[in-house]
Amino acid sequence: MFFNASVTVALLPSSSTCYRNIVHSHIQRSADATEQRINFLLEEEHEPFTMNDHYFMDYRSKFLGYYKGIRQKSQTTFVDNLESDGREAKLAVSRVITNLAELGLHPVDRSSLPRLLPPDPMESAIEIMAEVRAYFQGSNHFPSLGARD
Repeated sequence: MFFNASVTVALLPSSSTCYRNIVHSHIQRSADATEQRINFLLEEEHEPFTMNDHYFMDYRSKFLGYYKGIRQKSQTTFVDNLESDGREAKLAVSRVITNLAELGLHPVDRSSLPRLLPPDPMESAIEIMAEVRAYFQGSNHFPSLGARD
């Protein structure tokens, strides 16, 4: 029998096609496995909750104030000037409080002045940070119950 090499090569798929098919099937199997795992995790995911609302709200308030204070100090010198013990800073703060009172804003003290700053565009992110930190801080009150107290 006569063997024609050119005919045989033409009948076999090229090596690049074989590699492409192998890689494609591997990627497809990985994608299917990943999709199954993601679906499993989504089914297992629950909304976080706590039975210790008083701890959560207390810690949320504390961390929110803390994170907002850090953010304000990084964005402006206004808060630093309010906390300053310098004579000029104290005089400026008293003038501001006096002028606000003349405009009809009562009662105003040094601690309420940061509320006059414009809203922070990162406010929602800061609230999320405070809530997450408060949630895990509150869960530490009952370590035997874990994070889902």
